[in-house]
Amino acid sequence: MQNIVAAIDFSKYSASVIHHAIGLSDHFKARLFVFHAISFPRNEMYGTASHNRSNAMDEEISRVSARIDKLMKNSRAAWRSIIRFGDPVEEVVRFADELNADLVVAASHGISGWRRLLLGTVVERLARYLTRPLLVIRRSHLAENTTGFELKHIVVGCDLTENAVTLLENAVLMATSFNAELHLVHAIEAPINTSIMDPTAAPYSEVQNALLQRLTDRLQRLIANCGNHTLTIRPVVLPGLPNEEILAYAATMAADLIMVGVRKRQALEKWLIGSTT
Repeated sequence: MQNIVAAIDFSKYSASVIHHAIGLSDHFKARLFVFHAISFPRNEMYGTASHNRSNAMDEEISRVSARIDKLMKNSRAAWRSIIRFGDPVEEVVRFADELNADLVVAASHGISGWRRLLLGTVVERLARYLTRPLLVIRRSHLAENTTGFELKHIVVGCDLTENAVTLLENAVLMATSFNAELHLVHAIEAPINTSIMDPTAAPYSEVQNALLQRLTDRLQRLIANCGNHTLTIRPVVLPGLPNEEILAYAATMAADLIMVGVRKRQALEKWLIGSTT
């Protein structure tokens, strides 16, 4: 990694975003860009940002810059602040592309229920529109201290599609850098996958065990094809819903990082079907 973007909104989660971004930039000797987008109210007639005074934008830049300096005052990392005007997601995506960023770090506020369903979240929109890796910091992982940064266990959610190869390649690079252990996890929602096994070929338990073994074999072939390495990669097949089983397994293993892929979907399709990621 050469360029890492920490997207912050000055909420209580921003300190954790900075903590993880500094840890990664220090580990990879990468440049760190602390990014904040200022969103002025819109003029409904002209569709442009409106403000009351001609110097309002300059004043806002100074205020935001001071807040970033305060947030980064104890950091020894090489960093640079980036302040833009506009929609936070659009501006982060635009800047990440301009920079050719290797990673964007942002926080999830844990919004749920109808508010999340109707409005969505910044992190969800970032995951949908970014063409670059996104590290999402959960609200339960607020940084209480800034001493050290390491990854020991990485869980990779694998759906066995062609996209799984790219995901595994990235996971191997990350795990190699930290000398971490990889857990390649695949969850099967249906008790019998008719595209792989004939459910009438044998008694249920035998068919189920054979299916689990075939899926494990597919995971092992993926691992064998991802290049020469000295990593420990464990193939794991779990019966159940992917979002539930991957989270449960990650909790059991005390995983430091979960890596998953994003399928590009239209907004209506996502609203109707949902998204594992």
